[in-house]
Amino acid sequence: MKAKRRRFPILIKRGSSVVKIYRDRKLTGTYYRVAYHIGGKRHRLHHNDLEKAIAEAEAKAAQLSRGDVDAMQLSGKDRLVYGRAVEAVKKHGVPLDAAALDYSEARTILDGVGLVDAARFYARHHGSATWLTARSSPATATTSKRATPAATATTLP
Repeated sequence: MKAKRRRFPILIKRGSSVVKIYRDRKLTGTYYRVAYHIGGKRHRLHHNDLEKAIAEAEAKAAQLSRGDVDAMQLSGKDRLVYGRAVEAVKKHGVPLDAAALDYSEARTILDGVGLVDAARFYARHHGSATWLTARSSPATATTSKRATPAATATTLP
């Protein structure tokens, strides 16, 4: 039985990433080019064996679709945006991805109201943002609770 003839270029797709395999025939033999784009630039790898080229293309397509930092190269404007975002969260000691997740969750809770507006509203109505934690002394927690007007209010007959 005859093997199925392959048509070139072969497309390997993972998510929105596409890696192509081209066949080149030269006097020295046949070789296969694995081509993909990163950051607007075309990259090519060469293999003598089709199976190795397919394995390489599948691995590269999976890596590109996951958005691995090693695979992804940021270009001009994207690099500037990423650098500014990292600098903005560095002073708080929070990784960029954690800050983005917190921001997204806060925007969802606020139903479209800006996070800065919500923080200003909170500061205006609650003063400084001091929190009682489990590590603060129990005496502090009970005295602050007793000092509230609700705790000293009398009931009417």
